[in-house]
Amino acid sequence: EQGRVSETVYSNGQPYSFIVLTPQITSFGTVNSGDIQSLINYAIANYRVDINRIYLTGLSSGSDLIMNYMSSSATNANRIAAIVPLATCNSSNTSGASNIGSQKIRYWGLHCAADNTCGAGNTVNWAGAINNYSPPGDPMAKYTLTITYNQGFPHDIWYDTYDSSYKENNMNITQWMIQYSRNFAQGTLPVNLDTYDVSTANKQVVVKWTTTQESNSAYFIIERA
Repeated sequence: EQGRVSETVYSNGQPYSFIVLTPQITSFGTVNSGDIQSLINYAIANYRVDINRIYLTGLSSGSDLIMNYMSSSATNANRIAAIVPLATCNSSNTSGASNIGSQKIRYWGLHCAADNTCGAGNTVNWAGAINNYSPPGDPMAKYTLTITYNQGFPHDIWYDTYDSSYKENNMNITQWMIQYSRNFAQGTLPVNLDTYDVSTANKQVVVKWTTTQESNSAYFIIERA
């Protein structure tokens, strides 16, 4: 809405666009890691999701929920390529650190150094615990302690760190995420597209395409942007 997040990011010269789903937690006690699992399943079933590039980020209680999800099981954690928790309030735990480190999931935690709502030590300790399981010379986790952006509420860092102009080592959050992926087989595509053409005729848009193979396909959906 404000144009502060890039619609397209590049990794190794390849352009990528994100599908961003932002569920709002209205009552934290009623939400658990199973809800993240359901959200991921819903996204895969309904959107053009690359299962090798699923990322989680959240702020405050949202980041707590992410860390709870990563701690719930190694199988669940393994679905995620990278996580970016902001100002997390929960302490590190062995199962979560083991799941993230053993599955080689990247972690970038951000926290205001002067946070007096949830101490920055939470983010620092998570990074250290994860790196205990990282391969030698290849730390899975890093953290950033930011300056105070909101003088009246140091816990609040999200407006600034989610901005595409916020960078560390010349990368903003989405650029950092996209460089990491899993190695799941996507499976055989039900349709192999051969040609695709869009033109105008009589003030209407005409879309034509051909396929070289179709298997168990029911219909086509045309999207425009």
